[in-house]
Amino acid sequence: MTVLKYIGIEKIMGYKVVSDDGSIFETEPKKINVITGCNGSLKTTFLEALVVTMDMMTNRGLNIYKRWLMSSMLRGDTAWVYGLASGLEMTVNGYRVKSVDADDLARMGFKVKARGFVVYKDGRPVVALFRSATTNHTRVLDENHVFENFGYIVLHMPEFISGEFIKMFTSAVDFGTAIKVIKEVLGFEAVYTRIDELNRFTLFVYKNGIEMPVERFGRGTLNLLLLALASSNDVVIVENVESSLHPQVMHKAVEIMSKSGSQWFVTTYSS
Repeated sequence: MTVLKYIGIEKIMGYKVVSDDGSIFETEPKKINVITGCNGSLKTTFLEALVVTMDMMTNRGLNIYKRWLMSSMLRGDTAWVYGLASGLEMTVNGYRVKSVDADDLARMGFKVKARGFVVYKDGRPVVALFRSATTNHTRVLDENHVFENFGYIVLHMPEFISGEFIKMFTSAVDFGTAIKVIKEVLGFEAVYTRIDELNRFTLFVYKNGIEMPVERFGRGTLNLLLLALASSNDVVIVENVESSLHPQVMHKAVEIMSKSGSQWFVTTYSS
C-alpha cells in the first residue's frame, strides 16, 4: 500500500529545505521509507510535520486527544504543535500546509492568541489547526470538501509500558488485521487486552497453550509486538525503529514492515 504518494518540503521549523541542486525537496514515498541522519537533522520534526498534515488531510483533528498525546511522545512535549508552527510549508498528495500566526488567524476570523497551520487543496483553505495557551483547536473551513480516508498511527517506543499507554495505543489498532503478521513473524497465536490479576489493563499473548502478559517481555520483544500491532494502520510512523533490538533481530522489524499492508515512515540511527 502506498497512501502518501508525494511529499514536497519548502520549509520546516523555519529552515528552508532544498535538494542537492537547490530546487524544492520532493520525493515520492514508497512502502517503507527510512529517515536517517545525525542528531539535530530534523528527523523527528519531519515525522511531526507528517502527523500534522495527515491529520488535516483526513479531518481527524476534531477528535484527536489520544492521537496527539501519542504524538507528543516523539519528543516528550505536549505543546509540540506550537513549536512546529514556527515555520512549516509542505505539500502532501496535493494538500499544501502552511504555518499561520495570530495575525493570520485574526484575518481569518479567529479571535485567539495562537499559531498553527492551514491546509489548502486546489488553492482553497480546507482546515485550520492551531495551538492556543491551553489546547489544540481544529476548524473545518470548507464544509463541502471530501477528506482522505485512511488511518495512521504514531509510535515512539516507550521507555516503559503503562496501562494508559496500552489504552491509547490499542484504541488505534485493529487486532484482526494485525494478527496475520503477528503469527507469521512473532509466532503468537493470539493477542488481546484484558484486566490482569492485579487489576491492571494490559496486553496478553497466547502461544502453545500459555497466556503471558507483555510486562514479562523484554523491551525488544515488546517493541516488535507493538510494531506488528501498529501495522494494522494504513500509515505507520515510528521514531527510532531499532530501539532495544539486537542487530540480529532487526530482520524481524523489517519482516513486519514488509509483510504488512502498511506504508512506513521510520527514523533510525542504525546502519
